Amino acid sequence: MAALAVSTASAVKMTYRPYAGSVPWGSAATKPEWEDPQDHKVNYFVPNFGTDSDIKTTFKNTKDAEEGLNHVLQASFDPEK
Repeated sequence: MAALAVSTASAVKMTYRPYAGSVPWGSAATKPEWEDPQDHKVNYFVPNFGTDSDIKTTFKNTKDAEEGLNHVLQASFDPEK
Protein backbone atom coordinates (compact mmCIF):
# COMPACT_ATOMS: atom_id res chain seq x y z
CA MET A 1 0.00 0.00 0.00
CA ALA A 2 2.87 2.38 0.83
CA ALA A 3 4.43 1.74 -2.57
CA LEU A 4 1.16 2.65 -4.25
CA ALA A 5 0.98 5.93 -2.31
CA VAL A 6 4.56 6.84 -3.22
CA SER A 7 4.08 6.09 -6.90
CA THR A 8 0.80 8.05 -6.96
CA ALA A 9 2.39 11.08 -5.31
CA SER A 10 5.26 11.15 -7.79
CA ALA A 11 2.87 10.69 -10.72
CA VAL A 12 0.95 13.89 -9.97
CA LYS A 13 3.98 16.12 -9.38
CA MET A 14 3.50 19.24 -11.46
CA THR A 15 5.57 22.34 -11.99
CA TYR A 16 4.40 25.79 -12.97
CA ARG A 17 6.54 28.52 -14.40
CA PRO A 18 4.73 31.81 -15.11
CA TYR A 19 5.49 33.50 -18.39
CA ALA A 20 7.85 36.50 -18.39
CA GLY A 21 6.38 39.78 -17.20
CA SER A 22 3.32 38.21 -15.56
CA VAL A 23 4.51 38.35 -11.96
CA PRO A 24 5.36 41.40 -9.80
CA TRP A 25 8.86 40.17 -8.97
CA GLY A 26 9.63 40.04 -12.67
CA SER A 27 9.83 43.81 -12.98
CA ALA A 28 12.26 46.20 -11.35
CA ALA A 29 11.05 48.59 -8.67
CA THR A 30 10.96 52.20 -9.79
CA LYS A 31 11.06 53.79 -6.32
CA PRO A 32 10.53 52.73 -2.71
CA GLU A 33 6.89 52.55 -1.63
CA TRP A 34 7.58 54.55 1.53
CA GLU A 35 8.45 57.62 -0.53
CA ASP A 36 4.83 57.95 -1.61
CA PRO A 37 2.82 60.64 0.21
CA GLN A 38 1.22 59.32 3.38
CA ASP A 39 -2.54 59.50 3.54
CA HIS A 40 -2.69 58.08 7.06
CA LYS A 41 -1.37 59.23 10.43
CA VAL A 42 2.16 58.10 11.29
CA ASN A 43 4.38 58.41 14.39
CA TYR A 44 1.36 58.30 16.68
CA PHE A 45 1.49 57.55 20.41
CA VAL A 46 1.15 53.88 21.38
CA PRO A 47 0.37 53.32 25.08
CA ASN A 48 2.38 50.78 27.04
CA PHE A 49 0.18 48.84 29.44
CA GLY A 50 3.04 46.66 30.68
CA THR A 51 3.62 42.97 30.24
CA ASP A 52 0.56 40.94 29.28
CA SER A 53 -0.78 38.51 31.89
CA ASP A 54 -0.36 35.55 29.50
CA ILE A 55 3.33 36.40 29.08
CA LYS A 56 3.76 36.69 32.85
CA THR A 57 2.14 33.27 33.28
CA THR A 58 4.42 31.77 30.62
CA PHE A 59 7.53 33.16 32.33
CA LYS A 60 6.32 31.80 35.69
CA ASN A 61 5.60 28.35 34.24
CA THR A 62 9.00 28.26 32.51
CA LYS A 63 10.75 29.19 35.76
CA ASP A 64 8.79 26.53 37.70
CA ALA A 65 9.63 23.86 35.10
CA GLU A 66 13.33 24.82 35.12
CA GLU A 67 13.43 24.58 38.91
CA GLY A 68 11.57 21.25 38.90
CA LEU A 69 13.86 19.72 36.27
CA ASN A 70 17.02 21.40 37.60
CA HIS A 71 17.80 22.56 34.07
CA VAL A 72 17.81 26.04 32.53
CA LEU A 73 16.23 26.38 29.10
CA GLN A 74 18.69 27.96 26.65
CA ALA A 75 17.72 28.80 23.09
CA SER A 76 20.32 29.40 20.40
CA PHE A 77 19.49 30.64 16.96
CA ASP A 78 23.06 30.43 15.66
CA PRO A 79 23.66 27.66 13.12
CA GLU A 80 25.69 24.73 14.40
CA LYS A 81 29.34 24.75 13.43
